[in-house]
Amino acid sequence: TSLQPYLSLQQMDILTNLEYSCVLVGAVNPLYFKQHNKLVDIVYNIDLNHLYTNDTHLLKLSSADLRFCNALLEAARTQIESNEELSVKPTNWYGSEEWLRTQFKSYLLGLLATTLSGDSVAFDDYNMEFVKNFMKTQMYLEWIETPHDGILKIPPRHVSEGELSLNDLKRQLTVRASDYGLVTSKQVEQVGQVMQKTGHVISATKDSIHNTISNWWTSTSSAVITWWGDTASQDVESEEEEEEQEEKVKENVVS
Repeated sequence: TSLQPYLSLQQMDILTNLEYSCVLVGAVNPLYFKQHNKLVDIVYNIDLNHLYTNDTHLLKLSSADLRFCNALLEAARTQIESNEELSVKPTNWYGSEEWLRTQFKSYLLGLLATTLSGDSVAFDDYNMEFVKNFMKTQMYLEWIETPHDGILKIPPRHVSEGELSLNDLKRQLTVRASDYGLVTSKQVEQVGQVMQKTGHVISATKDSIHNTISNWWTSTSSAVITWWGDTASQDVESEEEEEEQEEKVKENVVS
């Protein structure tokens, strides 16, 4: 592995040097960015705050990943707001640096446990393509060769697993549109408002359907019970009539 905080054009051959399995460099020359498809796998542009990759499917965030990121951002935002209100060093655990480290640790342990389970559904929560390529890395191959009894106690699942919700859909749409520069922060807010209204409509519709079915079932159940009661009464009356006829036959035979 090679780490170069600043890479000049004269050192460009480092990027194609097969002696290094991984290279992390910093650069300011626009040529690196223009040639990133040929030179490197991933480029992060600090000025534009954008990540470029040659394989978009590999780094595609799943709904569970976006849920996890959203939870981290919410916690960090809460911590920052509380810090601004306090004149002393904050002591809140939620949203603190140590809390964030713990969340990433839980994420990584869940990922490693999932790779041992072979559960395709759990793989999808981490992005199937990412998991498959992660299991081919030198880091993972070295880790898998060493016994880790403690990993068997870790649940083989994503730390933010759960059913798909409207908020998940909103985050997915926002991320996909942002990747292509199709939305602004104001438009993201508008998307959220539309999704919220849609959620209210769906919820109201669901309640309406539930009430309709409940009323239908209640009326149907009452009708069935009434019919069953009438039928049972008719059966009892028929049995009584049959018994009376049998008694009359017996009396005629005796006489």
